[in-house]
Amino acid sequence: MREGNPKIQSGVAAVAPTGDDADRFAALDRLIDELADSPADRHGPRIVALTRTITRLDALLAAEVRSFDRNVEYQIDLNRSAASWIAARTKTARAQAARLVRRARRIDELAVFGPLWQAGLVSSHQIDLVLAARRRADDNEAFAEEEARFAATALKKRPEML
Repeated sequence: MREGNPKIQSGVAAVAPTGDDADRFAALDRLIDELADSPADRHGPRIVALTRTITRLDALLAAEVRSFDRNVEYQIDLNRSAASWIAARTKTARAQAARLVRRARRIDELAVFGPLWQAGLVSSHQIDLVLAARRRADDNEAFAEEEARFAATALKKRPEML
C-alpha cells in the first residue's frame, strides 16, 4: 500500500470527513490503492470500469454540492458562494467549481438523465450537453417529453453524436 505525503495529508485534514464517512473514505482510498498496485490482465475492462466509477462519483459529488449549496453551508466559513468555497478548499479552478455548482443546481431538471448518470450509464459530459440543451429549450414541457428519446440515444452514442 502506498504511503501518502504527510504535507499533502495535513492540508486535507481541516476538511476531512468524520465518523462513518471517515471510515468509508478510508476504505475507498484503500480500494484505489489496491487497484493501482495490482496488475491488470487487460486494461480495456479496467478503463471502462474506472470511467463508470468516476462518472458515478461525479453524480454523487453533484448531489453533495446541491445539498451543500441549498443549506448555505459555505457561509459558515464566511464564503459568499458554494463555488468560492469549493475552489478554495479543493484547489479547483474557480470556473470549474462554478460549473460544478451550476450542474448540481440543475440536475433535478433531468428526470430521465439524472438516474442514468447516477448509475454511470451516461457521462458527465453528456449531462452537461443535455443541461445546455434544456437551458436553450423554449418549451420545458416539450423538452421533458423528448428527454427519454435523448436518453435512449445517449445510451448508444458518444456525446458528440447527440
